[in-house]
This record gives sequence, structure tokens and C-alpha cells, in this order.
Amino acid sequence: MNKLELLNETAREGRRTGRPRHEAGRFALLSAAWLMVRAALGWPTMRMASSWRWMLCVAGLLLCVCTSIWPAGPGWTEESRSPLDADTLINVLRTRDADEESYCLYVSALVEQGQLPVGIAMGAMQWARQKPEGKRVQYFKHALIRLAADQGITMPEGTPDRTGTIRGRCIVRVLGIDIPVVGGTVRLGDTKVTTTTDSKGRFEFTKVPFGRYRLQAEGVVSLITRRGSAEATCPSPPPSTQPTYVGIVMK
Repeated sequence: MNKLELLNETAREGRRTGRPRHEAGRFALLSAAWLMVRAALGWPTMRMASSWRWMLCVAGLLLCVCTSIWPAGPGWTEESRSPLDADTLINVLRTRDADEESYCLYVSALVEQGQLPVGIAMGAMQWARQKPEGKRVQYFKHALIRLAADQGITMPEGTPDRTGTIRGRCIVRVLGIDIPVVGGTVRLGDTKVTTTTDSKGRFEFTKVPFGRYRLQAEGVVSLITRRGSAEATCPSPPPSTQPTYVGIVMK
């Protein structure tokens, strides 16, 4: 098995975290259901009214059906049981400096926003934790880049900042012509942070903590108050480490 195959196997193991206990629970319920049906139909020496036998049989069959569809429930996915946050990465990888912590924050933000599958990040973490302390982040980064590339995701090789930048432009569309909203106000999500658009309707937020934001914009064009909103994600999807760009069409 070469290194890439070993990394892929480690990623699969990461996605299977918590599965043994789940399978043990299913086995216990199936065993209980089998005993109920066996007691109802297979042990004629037991003194039991026929109505109780049928009730016990039906209950056992229902338990079998419920147990068989248990794995399909969305609540049993590995992602919902074992979220991969920045603190977990920092503690497991034993980061040594601010750059390594910044990389862990960046990866955890991508996982939280769904831009990077959690199985890939966990597989790389499991691979790196077997390495000597002091070099774990390097191994983690190398494994993450290779595993992500295998899924068609290109991860940046540099170390992103701890915060990001959101840029955009506010316009009003009239007869197919984009008219910039000058002097409009744009609010960053539910925060109190606002900025004002320039003569071309452009705006910018800097040092934005990683996360998802709904930008709310308001301005006056032709004596009419216009409003609009748009979603913005920080950081921008990999491999870009450039500012996130958002266009807001106001009505």
C-alpha cells in the first residue's frame, strides 16, 4: 500500500468514527426483537393467551423494521456526532506558532461551512497525529492537500490569515443597465459593523472573522430608497485566499 492509499484509508477510518457503538446498539435491538418473536411463536410450552402472543409478535416485528432503517437517519452521521473544530485540531496537532494555529482555524472554518468534507480533514488529522510532535501540522497540511486533491478540491499551500475580507458592489438594475448605489449603507450580518459605498457602488469589510454573513444594504437612487441583501462566506472557497466578492442588486 503506497502513501496515498494509506491516506485514503485513514480518511475512511475518520468517517467511520463512532460506528462500532452504533452497530452494537443495532445488534442489541435485533436480538431483543428476535427473542420477542421467538417467545410468541416458537415456545408453545409457555402459557400465554393467544392475544398476548400476537401482540408480542407484532411488537417484535415492528422493532425489527425500526432497527433496519436506523442507519438511514440523518442524526447518526459522523459529522453530527464529531464536529471538527479549531480547538480539536490545535490540541491534536500540537501547534507551535501563530501560523500553524491560523491554518487550523482556516481548515475548521472550511469544514463548518461545508466547503471541505469533514472526513478528509479527520483523515489527515488521524494521519498526522501519529507523527512526532513539532511536525504534525506539516504532515497534516501535506495529507490534507493530497486527500482534497483526490476529491477535486485544491487547497492553498500558503498559510491564510485568521480573518478575511469581503468586497462587493451595490447596484440598481434599470432596463438592463446597472446603476451604482452611491453613499449606500451596508451592514455585516447581525453585527453593528457598517460601511458606505463609494462613487461606483463599491464597499469593503476587512478583518472579518470566518463565518457566514447576510449583508444588508440600503441606499437612495432617484429619490427612491432601495434595499437588498446577499450571502457572503468568509473565507472564500479554496484554493482562493483572495477576498470574497459579493454583488448586491437592490430593489
